[in-house]
Amino acid sequence: MSIPADISSVASDDINDVFDSIALSEERLSEQGYQEGLQKGCTQELGYYTGVLKAVQSAAASGSSILTEKIALDIAKLLQLLESFPRTNAREEDILALRDNIKAKFKKICSVLKINSLFTEYPSVSF
Repeated sequence: MSIPADISSVASDDINDVFDSIALSEERLSEQGYQEGLQKGCTQELGYYTGVLKAVQSAAASGSSILTEKIALDIAKLLQLLESFPRTNAREEDILALRDNIKAKFKKICSVLKINSLFTEYPSVSF
């Protein structure tokens, strides 16, 4: 008994789709993991920058620190840039370039204020 040509081609197309799906799933999952890790890493680093800048602003507001008008303006601009940072990964935005730009501005501000700009990622605790 032979299988009609139209049925055998459908069956081979379906099995090929299954094999392609399996073969490409590793690549798809790898990309998804990369994007999630990138977002989490950026979020921690940018959160640190935001916290430091807000602490400096708070110290200046309370009078325990004096900021020049230029550095206060630079801090305000950088905080705006941090707030506008994309919260989701979009292909049309280069979040690594944005993060590098923010990082450079943060280092400049820290250099002027003579404070350590080093961000150290602490391992998360899980139970």
